[in-house]
Amino acid sequence: MKVKQIATFSVIALCLIYITGKSLFMYIQKQKDYNRMLINSSALHAQVNYYADALGRETAKVRTMEFTVNELSKVLPEVTQALKELKIKPSRVQSYSQSSVEQSKVITQILRDTVLIINNIQAPAKSFTYNDSWYQVTGLIRDNSQTLHITSVDTIIQVVSRGERAKPWLWFFSKRKLIQTIQSRNPSNKIVYSRYIKIKE
Repeated sequence: MKVKQIATFSVIALCLIYITGKSLFMYIQKQKDYNRMLINSSALHAQVNYYADALGRETAKVRTMEFTVNELSKVLPEVTQALKELKIKPSRVQSYSQSSVEQSKVITQILRDTVLIINNIQAPAKSFTYNDSWYQVTGLIRDNSQTLHITSVDTIIQVVSRGERAKPWLWFFSKRKLIQTIQSRNPSNKIVYSRYIKIKE
């Protein structure tokens, strides 16, 4: 009889331990998800931070976000739509990055007299050309019209790394925040917006 009682109590104890462990695990997971969504909300509305790199070039920095596929479709449906337009299934995506660059440059160049031959008739005009490491511009002014052909190139570097700790007072017990660093090598360009999303399974 005692053996049966011990076996019954053991089974009940194991069930209670399992239920308690499962409940504790679910609570911890829910708390992690809640904290993650708080960080996402903060990152979603945060401004881009700027700093100069070792060579004085302007560099932008933003917090990263982490969503499940279902969360992504609810919070940022435009991202899901963009993936559909690219014919990529959201469930197969590991991360999504989007940046917006503003370009501004003033070019001053001397005009040269030029003669165009149109239907065997000479037509006076003015032209100019401009070249540097980032731009190639050719311009033609004739009568009341002006034609410009502009080619510009740029290299955009994006790095995701662990930044400062979320809770510095907890020292190494606190995880580091994921930061996306973006740099446009063309000095006439400015990063005005950037978003990096990690897709969580």
